[in-house]
Amino acid sequence: MFYKETNFKETPIGKVPKDWIIDKLGTLCRFKRGFSYRSSQITSSRTQIRFLTINDIEKEGGLKREAEKLYIREGVEIDPEFFVDEGDVFIANTDMAKGFIIGAPVLMKNIDEKYVYSMDLTKLIFNKAEVDSGFLFYYLTHPSMRRRMKAAAQGTNVLHLNHVIVRNFFIPLPPFPEQQKIAEILSTVDEAIQKTNEIIAKTGRLKKGLMQELLTKGIGHKEFKDTEIGRIPKEWEVVRLETIGDIV
Repeated sequence: MFYKETNFKETPIGKVPKDWIIDKLGTLCRFKRGFSYRSSQITSSRTQIRFLTINDIEKEGGLKREAEKLYIREGVEIDPEFFVDEGDVFIANTDMAKGFIIGAPVLMKNIDEKYVYSMDLTKLIFNKAEVDSGFLFYYLTHPSMRRRMKAAAQGTNVLHLNHVIVRNFFIPLPPFPEQQKIAEILSTVDEAIQKTNEIIAKTGRLKKGLMQELLTKGIGHKEFKDTEIGRIPKEWEVVRLETIGDIV
């Protein structure tokens, strides 16, 4: 249930509710870059350990559902600090020049595999009893934060995130129960959007199939003939477009 906040205070990032605190990202979180790997240690063949890279991140943030999966080869020794835990939040360290992914966050939840994260990502290590993973993730996807992340990128063809700048970004922090509620609401909206997109995609595939069936086979036809554009009902004709209309 929403309530209307009436008491606000001025902060470096604008007005926020009076009971929220404002702190720097570098104060709330410790930054830890991922596993520095060689290409010979990575494979596309399934092993016991998934490898999390910037290729797993959606534009502007979030985990891709249909990313190419990479794995750590068997026998490669990995320091335990590079393994991913439930509720971990990461940001992308590098990107190509367009900057869609630089600084973009990903939240790891409902993990069903072992993951190791790459040096292209930085783990934000924070007290999960004081900072809600979901709230932090959603704040990092906010358009204003995405603009700041992109502004903190350096490079021409390949962008690199300047962590010195990013650590000084101010973050608003509501009381912990309110963080959880905000994250829950936004997660519910995300799930509804995902379901809607899946329905749209399914409907699109259905329409495409129907168009193929109806525009090449018609309705109720039993006899067909071969033509230069494929098999069509026997009583249909193939004509040039210019014979039935003017092209302007």
